[in-house]
Amino acid sequence: NWQGYFIPGTSILRNRVGALTPEALRDAENDLVEARVIELREAPELLGDRTYDLTYLRAIHRQLFQDVYTWAGDVRTVG
Repeated sequence: NWQGYFIPGTSILRNRVGALTPEALRDAENDLVEARVIELREAPELLGDRTYDLTYLRAIHRQLFQDVYTWAGDVRTVG
C-alpha cells in the first residue's frame, strides 16, 4: 500500500523537512542531497566497500536522502 508513504490526504511523500508541496519537497531534496553528494566526494569511505550489491545501493540512498526521508535506504514494503 503506497498510501503509507504519503502525507495523509495528499500526494506528497512524508518527509522530515515539513514540505507540503511538490515544489517545496523538490527544493529541499535538491539542497540537502547536494550537500550529501559533496560529503561523499570528500569521504567516499562513508559507504564502505564498493560492492554494488543491494546493501551498498541502500547505503548510497541512505547517505543521500537521510535528511529528507525517514525510510532513506530501506527496501520498499510495497510491490
